[in-house]
Amino acid sequence: MTVTKVATQQYSTATPIRHVVIIILENHSFDNIYGAYPFGVLPIINNITLSLARPLGLNLSITISGVKPYYANSVILIDPWECYMNYHVDWDRGAMDGFVKGSGRQSMVYLSYEQVPLLWDYAEEYVLAENFFSPDLATTTPNRISYLVGYPVPAFGSGSGCIVTFNETILYQLTRYNVSWAYFDYGYVQGQPRPPYPLSLIPGSEEYSGHYFNTSVFLEDLEDGNLPAVSFLMFTGGNGYDEHSALDLHPPYNLTQGQINLAYFIDAIMNSPYWNSTVIFITFDEGGGFYDQVPPPIIYNYGINPKCGDGYLSKLGLPNYNVLGERVPLLIISPYAKEGWIDN
Repeated sequence: MTVTKVATQQYSTATPIRHVVIIILENHSFDNIYGAYPFGVLPIINNITLSLARPLGLNLSITISGVKPYYANSVILIDPWECYMNYHVDWDRGAMDGFVKGSGRQSMVYLSYEQVPLLWDYAEEYVLAENFFSPDLATTTPNRISYLVGYPVPAFGSGSGCIVTFNETILYQLTRYNVSWAYFDYGYVQGQPRPPYPLSLIPGSEEYSGHYFNTSVFLEDLEDGNLPAVSFLMFTGGNGYDEHSALDLHPPYNLTQGQINLAYFIDAIMNSPYWNSTVIFITFDEGGGFYDQVPPPIIYNYGINPKCGDGYLSKLGLPNYNVLGERVPLLIISPYAKEGWIDN
């Protein structure tokens, strides 16, 4: 079928950045991927690694319920137990000492350059944020919707009344201010009745089907000069429901496959005419139950959507507050990014 692409525009911007690409992967905490960065296992200590900034990494001597952090030595990880309640047990009101009980012994595993060389290389060449948290201490759906609306939406659709509409999303704001955008998902088939996940769960999103495309169209846009100002580039599956593959790095899929795919798309951007006007943000929807030592902040949500308050915190006398999710990696890739910088 013929696809009508929303026309792209050239904008006058305060910086050379005129294009933003947002990639959200699946289920890894900061300590799980970067806890041993930059020296790794086995440690590599040379002029290069000594010159790199070091994030707040793992304390390998810590013990939680008799289990110390242990090296994965594999690109196949056992998936920690995932659930709203499991994650709150992990968190333990900020003590961060319930992971073995809440998400299992496998939650204490960490990776190194041998399992995630691409992610470590990006950190070495560009910017790694060490103080970034997923939006909500919950699973995939509330976090991915939170990323699209700009505030936590915990327990989405679970009877809390926290249902957001498309008019409450960042995508609607972009539309309103005539900023071109597109949502690309590798599993999306043009013309299918449901929008890609999680837009399929947001009432009103079906009216914007002209903005939804397969990831192959993203590659075409890089070549034909039609890249929108804001691109959401996703690999979670586009059939309208929560699904995963190796491409989004969700355990227990092979981490190498996901990195090969990620490099393919990042290289395509770098080799395109858009590279000199682009910034790429790569992060994760949630920590997935993997251990991280930093307690997520409890934030005041300004009452922006009272139905989306954290019910657990409300019972503790903190209405209009939300606890963020686990600390997760955030990579900032651009020709203007400071090389090897840890941003906290």
